[in-house]
Amino acid sequence: MTRYILTTLIVLAVAGAATAQSVIDSWDFNVADGAISTQGSYSDLGGGNITWPDKSVAAISNNVAVFFGQGTNSTDNYFSSAKGLSANANETSGKYQLSVDIVSADFTNTAAKDQKATWGIGLRGSSGDSSTDNGFRLTYDGNLNVTNSTSAGVTNIYADANHFFLSCDAKDIDFSSSVNTNFPGSSLSNLNVRQVYDLDAGTYEVYYTLAPATETLLYSGELTDGVKLGELRIASQQFNGSSIWELGDVLAVDNIELTQLVAPTEEDPYTTIEQWDFSGDSLTGLNGNAFPDLDPSVWNDVAGDDALTLSPDANQFRTKNVTITPSGGDMYISWTLNSWDYSDTNTANTAFFGLKGSDTIGIELYSETSNMWASVRAGNTKLVKARIAKGVQTNSSPLQVTARLDYAEEEVQLFVSNDGNWQNWTGVEWASSAIIDADYKASFDFSTVLTNGNYTHTRMAVQNFATNEQVTVDQVYIKEAPATNPITVGVIDKAGGTQNNTPGTVNIGTFTAQANDVLVLLASGSNGLHIEADRVAWDSSDGGTTDATTLHKKSSVGIWYTTVTTGGTFDVNYTKTNNYTTVAAYLVRADGGEALSVDIQSVFVAPGGTSAALSYTFDNASDGIIIEALSTGAGDGASADDVLLEYNNSGTMKRGIGSLEFGNETTLNTSWTVVQSGADKNASLAGIAVYKDAYVPVQEDTPSSLYAAWLGSDKSANTNLLEDVDGDGVNNLVAYATGDTLPTQTADSTYLNYVHVQWNASNAAARGLSYEVQANTDLVFEDWATNGVELIGSVDDIPAVGYTTVTNRVPVDQDAKFLQLEIIFTP
Repeated sequence: MTRYILTTLIVLAVAGAATAQSVIDSWDFNVADGAISTQGSYSDLGGGNITWPDKSVAAISNNVAVFFGQGTNSTDNYFSSAKGLSANANETSGKYQLSVDIVSADFTNTAAKDQKATWGIGLRGSSGDSSTDNGFRLTYDGNLNVTNSTSAGVTNIYADANHFFLSCDAKDIDFSSSVNTNFPGSSLSNLNVRQVYDLDAGTYEVYYTLAPATETLLYSGELTDGVKLGELRIASQQFNGSSIWELGDVLAVDNIELTQLVAPTEEDPYTTIEQWDFSGDSLTGLNGNAFPDLDPSVWNDVAGDDALTLSPDANQFRTKNVTITPSGGDMYISWTLNSWDYSDTNTANTAFFGLKGSDTIGIELYSETSNMWASVRAGNTKLVKARIAKGVQTNSSPLQVTARLDYAEEEVQLFVSNDGNWQNWTGVEWASSAIIDADYKASFDFSTVLTNGNYTHTRMAVQNFATNEQVTVDQVYIKEAPATNPITVGVIDKAGGTQNNTPGTVNIGTFTAQANDVLVLLASGSNGLHIEADRVAWDSSDGGTTDATTLHKKSSVGIWYTTVTTGGTFDVNYTKTNNYTTVAAYLVRADGGEALSVDIQSVFVAPGGTSAALSYTFDNASDGIIIEALSTGAGDGASADDVLLEYNNSGTMKRGIGSLEFGNETTLNTSWTVVQSGADKNASLAGIAVYKDAYVPVQEDTPSSLYAAWLGSDKSANTNLLEDVDGDGVNNLVAYATGDTLPTQTADSTYLNYVHVQWNASNAAARGLSYEVQANTDLVFEDWATNGVELIGSVDDIPAVGYTTVTNRVPVDQDAKFLQLEIIFTP
């Protein structure tokens, strides 16, 4: 049982960084006085609930956070972090701002003792790693005979400092150097410090404003290496050597706010096989593949427009030889149509871009009876199409057309998006940047266009254009989604139907199960009398066993399930009551027989309600089966919006059971529509998701993995390259590299001929194998070399597909008397 579950996902353009200013976390401390750890912390994005840890030297007072000194009575400092930021946690991209208001600072008592005090805040990339700190500190220095220097190298000497200064910690600077500010006195107020972290550019800037002065740039430089949006850290050094906050000294802060200035750059999840953006008026793609520039008069790259205008007066076909091998992931062929003019003639003219193997497949724009169409075309067949303009053959608004080639499901799909108000033939408006997806699909056998599993060309073509007709295209690309291994979960067997109100035990179905399978039974009745733990039995006569049965009840819907511990044949038996009931049993299994998880959800719909919905959540991207049952007393019944209804009572659907297969989901929402005939009726809905982690990325083949595959799982001994795994006297390397075919040699009066078998070029490269035929004059000194060895020729796919038989020779009149094949394996 191997099925591929399609999750439709398409990136029509790689999203770059965009301005997206929003508050990530902020603290305004507008709460009752108390400990800093329990009050005043909130997230404007609604998910943080991040508090500053409690310490004896910090508190909330009068709607600000206060840090205070206790002199030598305490050795506490406040070096603490707000961890687990509510948004962008551990983000390595984007631009962020951290702002704080230092409402007041008074170090009068510290000044009297000629002491020093510091307080700062900044970003720490990794918890516990000070090398990832990027922040500022405000320092009061009341020491005598202070010497410091500015970033310009100017040295300052103070007999009695008695001042504040700001300093920074970044890649090329630390708190002990580059003091560029000097605020005299032992107290200050209304100081704002704003730090800007550009994770993409790797830059760090610090600005300060001491009211009423204007903002000043304090520092501009580089972030420390490997920085990320890890945690915010306050460094308040109340006690450390000469840094002692004396009793009574305080520093008050307010409005600590972390803001996103520029959104993180979104990475393209797809591999770009080739993309042409025509920047600099170039026909060369980003990966070096260039379409030939046949004749600018018929194939114009208009200077400076960074787009390609196709305006021939004759049919034109441009190809670029490039081998493209589908890896199994979906492939996307796309171009943006900046403008077109098909108005000069009513002929069936077309513009095409795509791939070619034994035949072509790709996307096209064509006219037909005064209408404009987009299609996915293979050869001369339009597999799927959409009318994009009715009665209009000119356009100057960008329109993107994309084909999805799904090799697993053997189908193609057409996507169209635009920035204007287009209308398709059904009259449905396409919203800005909308994607048409669900209906534009068609089955297709890709073997009809591939050559030995490959495409050999990219092709761009125009046909039947009149003299003044043209199309301007941009952002032409071929991309491929990562290949995935389908670790799927499916229903192996199911049975069910409506049971009458005659009490007794009935067999719902007989299933052959294996260990880790999950057996599920759902029952939807007209009341809840049928729902008891002992109503369901999984009876096996051939040694099958199960875990204990779990029951979930929601009003008149019940779900019983168990996990099979020992495989066997199971009769699923259900004991009826005096209650009409729809009952269904399911056997669910993972492809590889892995253990499965379950998530059960249910909801009660009060009288008058018209809908019921459930939401399932999985720890990781998962695939599996959702089975749901609904019971309603509504006279007009109900209908399933998402699950496929499989069992229900006859007539108006009041008691129904259905299932839904899903893949690569972390959350999934389902709903039912309840058609109420009166306000005195109610409904209940319950569902079970049986699932496992889905879509493990395919591991790329390596020389070592391919060699291991050749050895096979049953070969547990003698697996080293120079050992003989099958005992035939030929070591593993020679057998592996030559297809177990030893070289042969023949001689005539002129030449010594040497014939050997090797993997063909692509197979040899994938396996890390290289071959060289060498000659030697004797076997004592073994001075092997290729001198005098002549390659005669080779024959592909002999003795088997994927191999090549190679013939070399040396003249018999040379000194060389011996030939050998050197094989090198590079793992």
